Formats: sequence, structure tokens, C-alpha cells
Amino acid sequence: MAKASKPSNSTVWPREGLWLVDAIKAVSGQALWDGWMMAQAALSSRPLSSPRLVRFKSERPLSSQPGWFYSNRPPPADEQRRIAEWERAREACLSPLRTAWNNGVLIAKGRRGDPLAEPVHIHSPASAGWELRVHDWERSIILDPAGGGRKIYDLRFFAGASEVKPKKEPATWLAEMRASHPQRPGERVGEHQKRLHEMMQTADDVTEVWPFETLRRRWYDKP
Repeated sequence: MAKASKPSNSTVWPREGLWLVDAIKAVSGQALWDGWMMAQAALSSRPLSSPRLVRFKSERPLSSQPGWFYSNRPPPADEQRRIAEWERAREACLSPLRTAWNNGVLIAKGRRGDPLAEPVHIHSPASAGWELRVHDWERSIILDPAGGGRKIYDLRFFAGASEVKPKKEPATWLAEMRASHPQRPGERVGEHQKRLHEMMQTADDVTEVWPFETLRRRWYDKP
């Protein structure tokens, strides 16, 4: 089955963006989404005799999704088949969206840590080295890759062509930001570094988000 890598030409991408499920349907296609829902229905059709935990236990594309927990016993062959089909169908849905996001065809914005926060740019999984983990499909909430148990609310996807800025290497970005956002009176060097690192995490014009320790080590580098 062919996978779309960009929004369909027949899709008019709204200026306000699309939530996660709607973006999947627009990029991956309704057929792949329906295939996942069919696999979900098949998996939920009979109780699992040896339940186990799949990768993201919080993902609930349907309210009837069973809970899975670790078990020492392997599930019977039929259950293994249904679980494998569910995982394949899920990946088939998400892969085209991830590809479009990673390639800059789409960009994403979300409210980090608070449903009322201002939307900020969310780096793609490939550029920031994280894995997409969905907390709530219907409300478009994902787990924040920064960790700490935080979430990103109201995740929306936008067509990237009109909004993507030319991206800079991290060293160049840092040097320019140090010049345009100098150390404040009374601000320690470590506090200055943390402030710029927080800005790097939400910047949409840097090719890679450095870990904080890398930023500290490269602080005085010249691009």
C-alpha cells in the first residue's frame, strides 16, 4: 500500500493547522487510518488471555482499547498475530506523517506544559532526536520530549512551505543568539546558558537541538 509523504493536492491545509488525527488522515490517507481502526477492532474483539504492555500504553485511539500489562507468559499465536497487525497498522499511519514532519513539509506547534500556554514551535523527532509518544489522540496531546512528565497540548500541524525559516547550524545559531540576547545584569553564566538553551528548544531556525551539556561545552566556540 503506497504511503503519502506530503499533503494531498486535493487537501486545502487550513491556516489554523490540523490536529494530530486530522493531519494523519490528510497525509497518510483515510484508508490507512481505517486500516488501523480495523486492526484495533480485531484486537479488542476478544479478551487477551495473556495481556502485555505494548510500547505506548497511554495511546487510546478508541475508547475500547484494552489495557496491556507485562506478562511472563507469551501470548498465544492468534493474539501475537492480532497484536502484530495492530502495531503494523499503527506504524503505517504514523510513518508518512513523521516523514513529512522530519523533512519540513509540515511543521508543528503546540502548547508546552500548559493547555493555556502560547503555542511554540515543536521540533521534529529527527531534528531533535526524540520519539513521538501520544498521550491523547482525540485532544492532540503528546508527551513532551524534554521529559519531566510534561505534555504538549493542542499539537497542530501546518504546511511548512510558507513558514519554514532557513535553518542554521547550532554553533552559528548560538553565536548569533549570544550576540542578540546578551547576558543580563546580575545573570550568571549558567543562567544565561539555560535561558538560551530553552530558546533553542523552541527555535524553528536551527538544524539540531543540542543537549544542555553540549551547549555548555560549545559555549565559546566560534562558528
